[in-house]
Amino acid sequence: MFGTKEGESVSRCLFANRPCDRVAGKQSDVVFIAAPSANEYHFEVDAAKQVVADAKLRPEVAVHKHLLSLDVFCEKICTPIVESRFCIVILNGENPNVFYEYGLMRPLRKKVISLQRQDEKPPFNVEHLDTLRYSQPRLKDLLGDAVEAAAASTASHAKPSKRGRSRPASPFASQVSKLLELEGITESTETWLQEMAAGTAFRVLQNAHGPCFVAVLEAEWRLEEAVTDTLIVCRRLEREHSTLEGVLRVKREKQWRKHTQEHQARKEAIAHVRLLFATPDEVPDDAELALSRAIKSRGFSYPLPAVDVWTSGELTKRTRALTGGVEA
Repeated sequence: MFGTKEGESVSRCLFANRPCDRVAGKQSDVVFIAAPSANEYHFEVDAAKQVVADAKLRPEVAVHKHLLSLDVFCEKICTPIVESRFCIVILNGENPNVFYEYGLMRPLRKKVISLQRQDEKPPFNVEHLDTLRYSQPRLKDLLGDAVEAAAASTASHAKPSKRGRSRPASPFASQVSKLLELEGITESTETWLQEMAAGTAFRVLQNAHGPCFVAVLEAEWRLEEAVTDTLIVCRRLEREHSTLEGVLRVKREKQWRKHTQEHQARKEAIAHVRLLFATPDEVPDDAELALSRAIKSRGFSYPLPAVDVWTSGELTKRTRALTGGVEA
């Protein structure tokens, strides 16, 4: 796990020694913020979230997330750190959980912005590391400069994986694009959905029925690669679905209405996701069944996506059906 290169999947979990498919150093707008939960540090957490948001990045704070029926350490802490662009650590109060998260970031080679109030003394085991010492009136200015520098220094590393790299469209890819257009499937503009597919072979599209994750596999069909990308997307969708359930539950309890419709719409979109693989190769008749079984075997706790596999023959058949037998 440790020392994973940019754009590569983490192979096995350090703690449970089970398979892990998180993508380290992926193209990401997530900034993980490690912070104590005590009320006295809300000023720092709120300032960090605001500065990150102002930089057009997405702050993620573990202590603010509500996940139901999931591995809390894996989903709230380890995965967001692995998949983040860079991290911010608030060292005030010598919180053991924060130091644990800081220790996880270091061998993962994450860019880290560490903060501590001027009137607090850094612990011996981190005092040799660069730490932004601040007074409250200057925090946002200092942190703003640091976030801008971190975003610039990590931008060159935020590259898509080789499989997701753009290339001239092949005749087969053009055929897929025509059929998608005929079926009313177009590019999705939802940023949060794009994040679900980052680092995989999928493009995110949508139609009136919901999101459609499409992977055009130009190389030889490999079930293992299809399963890996499928499980990565499903795990991210599960995490997002669980987060939304927690947020909506809190909003209902406190009778908050702000953004409730947006959160509910995201939850419904996840329930209607479709995964589509297109390949010029002939594939086994049970390819769709094998992918569906791989998803079900992981015991995901959210509405599972439908899976389709289109071969050249299937593409021709569907195109003719939509054009009345005339080639598109």
